[in-house]
Amino acid sequence: MPPARTRDDTCTPDLASPVDAQDPQPPSKRRREEQVPSSDGVERRTESSVVSTPTPQEARVQPRRGFLNPFLDAARRDVTPQGGLGVVSAASKSSKTGTALVQTSALSTRLGTPNTSKAPSSMAQIAAASMARGGTANISSTATTVTSKGASQALAAIKNKLEKLSADVNEHEADIEKNTYAINDALTLAEDSNTLARELCERVSTLETVSATLLDRILAAEARMDAAQAIMRRSESESDVREGEDEEKNKSKSTKRKNALQDAVRRCMRSFMHIVESEDLPAPLGGKRFWLETEHVPDDGSPLVRERRLCPDWERSWAENQAEWLLDVAHRIKQNGVSYTKTPGAAELFKGLTDVQIEKAIQTCWKTFVKRYKAQKAEKNDEKLMGKIKGRKRAKAKAWRDERGSVPELAGAEHDYLFQWQYQSTDESTIEAREGVIDPHTDNEGTPTPQATRKVWVSHAPAYRLESINALLDRLDVFVFAKRQAVAKTSNRGNTFKERVRGAVRAFDQSQLPVLQRRSGTTMIPRCMVKEEWLMSEHGQQYNDRAYFADDEQEEDRINAAAGGEGLGRENEFEGVDGADGQGEDDDGLEYV
Repeated sequence: MPPARTRDDTCTPDLASPVDAQDPQPPSKRRREEQVPSSDGVERRTESSVVSTPTPQEARVQPRRGFLNPFLDAARRDVTPQGGLGVVSAASKSSKTGTALVQTSALSTRLGTPNTSKAPSSMAQIAAASMARGGTANISSTATTVTSKGASQALAAIKNKLEKLSADVNEHEADIEKNTYAINDALTLAEDSNTLARELCERVSTLETVSATLLDRILAAEARMDAAQAIMRRSESESDVREGEDEEKNKSKSTKRKNALQDAVRRCMRSFMHIVESEDLPAPLGGKRFWLETEHVPDDGSPLVRERRLCPDWERSWAENQAEWLLDVAHRIKQNGVSYTKTPGAAELFKGLTDVQIEKAIQTCWKTFVKRYKAQKAEKNDEKLMGKIKGRKRAKAKAWRDERGSVPELAGAEHDYLFQWQYQSTDESTIEAREGVIDPHTDNEGTPTPQATRKVWVSHAPAYRLESINALLDRLDVFVFAKRQAVAKTSNRGNTFKERVRGAVRAFDQSQLPVLQRRSGTTMIPRCMVKEEWLMSEHGQQYNDRAYFADDEQEEDRINAAAGGEGLGRENEFEGVDGADGQGEDDDGLEYV
């Protein structure tokens, strides 16, 4: 039974043993020796394989590729083809075998593999035991016979891992080379970009300098242009002032000449027409006559005087007028035109006047007179028309007053305003029509009327009048119509009878309340007699004021007076209120809207 192992037996011999220190060869060149026992009992040393273990200095100088090759080669040599350990010679009692085992263990630890020094430790124990007994140990035979399945498997695993590690290292070295090339390319590109950036910075700096120079030049040029424009504006202003002064002088002279000539022509023509400024223009003579000749004997006994008075026909063309009297007026302007104007310096202004200028001035004056004559005629027509309208209203109010007693409902004082001529509706003439009297479609008894023989007058009630009042007035018109018909039969003026019919009520915007002065004899409409719908309309709101209606006190007095029998027989208060004296009562043929 083998002796028990002691602590010294299991300890790994020191790598720096005296034997190693005395060995002149470096560890990488040491040879493995075996102690081969001979038949005569004498130990002999034989060299085995060379253990190529690089030193740390040698390992650092190895190239990067295959830096684990020495260790792998050593491991391969230590593994026999049968999967066992190599034979390690131990020629003496030195610790070389232990050193080899320690190196193997260190290699396993360095490569990250499990420590597989169990089997070599058993061999060391066997050798140590043999040496302790003092006998010669046959290490080679013992090592050959000792087989360790676990050691073989461990070494195989180490081999596989080493091969895999070598493949991984080789694969990563290729990636590292690619990355190195890529990094080198990137560095080269960065250097090129840096160079280009420096060049661009230099160019930008140059451009900034040039831009600053150009900006200074532009500012200087703008300043010079502003100064030049200011000079040009001053020059143009001075030139315009001079031209304006000259033009004003010429224009002023031309305007003065034109105004003076127009004034002279206007006064000369009025002199020919024998009128002054305030008088109306004479009416045309008609029949293509433009001059009115008169004769008279002066009071002092002088000879007979014949005069010609110009009467232009304002309704004919300028060509017809100028053929009759243009030369007479133009000749007087040439001979004595200065005397017809009060313009200072007219004699100087009239120098050099041409016939064309004089004729143009006369034509302009004639056009002005034509416009004035038309306005004058329209004004007279309006006055005549308004006179006839007022006359008709007065005649109508008088006729209603005469027959007021025929309708008892109209006897109250609240109806007195109906007989004031300002509140009468306007009778408008229209074309002849064969219609009956007012309100012919009712059952009210009335005097039959003959059919109209000429024009008829249509009466349109105002929109503010109540419907009940219109019905009462229709009844009143029946009696008025009968009286007029009877008068027409006995009249020595011929048949002046005109039929009157009731037309449609006027529109809201065509009806208005008259404005009357509050004085004695004037009757105003009560508010209760105005249609509320019309008064509240947009057009009627302007009449919603007490100025258009009778006062409450006045209305109360009139009602009380009517109750005492004073409501009737007051017709004389309405006669000739405006001095018309019934004008327009018998007007014939007047048409208006």
